[in-house]
Amino acid sequence: MALAHYGPCPVFTDPKTGRKYKGHCHHLIPDLKNYRPANLLCWLTREQHAEADRRQRALRKRVPDLHAFTYERLRELQDPRTMSREEFERQLALIPVFTIDPDCDRREPYKHYDPFCERDDPDPAAHLAPLSIFNKYEFGEPKD
Repeated sequence: MALAHYGPCPVFTDPKTGRKYKGHCHHLIPDLKNYRPANLLCWLTREQHAEADRRQRALRKRVPDLHAFTYERLRELQDPRTMSREEFERQLALIPVFTIDPDCDRREPYKHYDPFCERDDPDPAAHLAPLSIFNKYEFGEPKD
């Protein structure tokens, strides 16, 4: 999918060894089965891929389920080519810390949630309640 959407993979040269290697493809949401173009961040050097992984781990410490963010927001936060490390740390500080309830039997509650599907829940809006806070942080700055 990366080749079809982003074009041929570039070849980079390792500055320490001088060896050539192909660019890396980073998954914004760490699900290797989710290979749609919106979830892919291509083509990164080894250093850029390591930084993207570091940012992803930092985000997951704040929000365990990254499906709560849009792909555009994840791309903005995780791409080291477009956002400096200092700016990322500033943006990360604006995101509140969320935890997963250990008694919850669904580890990724929003992954397969369809708001248009009829169900027998007494309160279907309860599934969306935790997401409402992310609307405030969509562009990094809190909105009133």
